[in-house]
Amino acid sequence: CLQKAVDEDLIPKNPISKVKLPNCTKPEMKTLKKEELTAFLEETKRSGCYEFYYLELTTGMRLGEICALEWDDLSLENKTITVNKAVQKIKGEIKINTPKTKNSIRTIKLCDECIRLLSELKANQIPKSKYIFPSSVTGGIKDTSAVTRRLHRIQDRAGVPRIRFHDLRHSFATLSLEQGMDIKTVSHMLGHTDAGFTMNTYMHVTDSMQENVANTMGNLLDSNATNS
Repeated sequence: CLQKAVDEDLIPKNPISKVKLPNCTKPEMKTLKKEELTAFLEETKRSGCYEFYYLELTTGMRLGEICALEWDDLSLENKTITVNKAVQKIKGEIKINTPKTKNSIRTIKLCDECIRLLSELKANQIPKSKYIFPSSVTGGIKDTSAVTRRLHRIQDRAGVPRIRFHDLRHSFATLSLEQGMDIKTVSHMLGHTDAGFTMNTYMHVTDSMQENVANTMGNLLDSNATNS
């Protein structure tokens, strides 16, 4: 913006032209393999939080989003769940805020098994709560820090690598793309600003997909050439 102002003679010079930006290193993306996911989900059943992680691994929601879900956000008839808020922990206090971007506010289609699990969870929830996944201690908003601590214990018992909750989101996206889901749909489900960001984030998967397409087209053309 400042350089544009210089170009249009609004200011004489760019005051930050010599500022050096710090090196930004992104945390390494880790995902669970299919067989590891099976072992992980089996352990979540024994730990009493299977529905929570099944929903996460079929939608790719952020931790704050899934903790903020209320039963009113779920439509059993339409088989959808609406994400319109998120839990945040600010100076030790748990609060619910609106998502940072408009793209984060979204309605996601759920699979039949997910609908069945949530229906049973709602019918059997004791004590009743407006939250789908309330705190087992307070019955109110679930503490995201507590979720992370419990996640690591579950991973250790399941014998799978310790990964962040956010990496479960990566696992959802990676496996979805590998199974042939288009990048725009995955981007919408993740609540990304645009599909370009999703593609850049999962370039390792999209490169493999492009290679498969190229090989498929090559085989198709070779087959046509041979037949002619």
